[in-house]
Amino acid sequence: MKLGLSSLLFVKGKLEEALPLVQELGYECLEVIYEVPHFSLRWEEDRERLRDLGRELEERGLEPSVHTSFVDLNPVSHLPEVFELNRRLAERGMEACRLLGGEVVVVHTGSSRVPTSEFFELSKKKCLSLLRSLTSRAREVGVKLTVENGMTISSPFSTPGELREVVEEAGAWITYDVGHANLRERAEGRKLDVRSHIRAMGKSLLHVHVHDNRGGDDDHLVPGEGEIDFSSLSSSLHEAGYRGMVIAELWDPERPVEAARRGMESLRRYFR
Repeated sequence: MKLGLSSLLFVKGKLEEALPLVQELGYECLEVIYEVPHFSLRWEEDRERLRDLGRELEERGLEPSVHTSFVDLNPVSHLPEVFELNRRLAERGMEACRLLGGEVVVVHTGSSRVPTSEFFELSKKKCLSLLRSLTSRAREVGVKLTVENGMTISSPFSTPGELREVVEEAGAWITYDVGHANLRERAEGRKLDVRSHIRAMGKSLLHVHVHDNRGGDDDHLVPGEGEIDFSSLSSSLHEAGYRGMVIAELWDPERPVEAARRGMESLRRYFR
């Protein structure tokens, strides 16, 4: 497995300034979030910077992946303008990934904002329609689209079994976010069973996000600082023959250097 870090940790500084630290700590890959504040989301402004960033990542031996925009967006919005904006920004994220020299692109499924079963089914149909469109575009761009599991019951296809069905139908893959999985299970009074999740996703699993929480909030703690059993996750991934990236998606913007150090110590403890 390849140990990586998300750019989420460095929202208070310029991303390029964090690269020497990421390399020094021994990370092998960096997941770049194509989002404000690091990028303007205006393509003419971002394109050259992405090319330059891709060259620097290659020089430092850091393999990139890209997480598409998600701030203020809901991929299954029933407002046509919002739905279309999300599609366009997801496609920009794919193009950003190619400019960086990466292959894996992560998207969210959003959430259904009206708590009725009928509306939720409509949201699922919109989500599948969006994923089919994005998967088609991903093939043209030359990247692999992965769909991240949500953390609430209002998120379409948020369980591993549901997610596997939809990505197989759309022609995509899965990003398994274990922090989100824990919150989803706890919301329904269950304890997270990562072994059954890894089995349920099967060969559709392509990418992994790791961060910890205590079952109530999306804390994005260093693995081992919450309640998730990362030893079981590691052994399950090894048993499944997983060889992809394991991205530490941490949130401590006031102390990013310390969090990055603890993150690498944790990744080595569990995944090496």
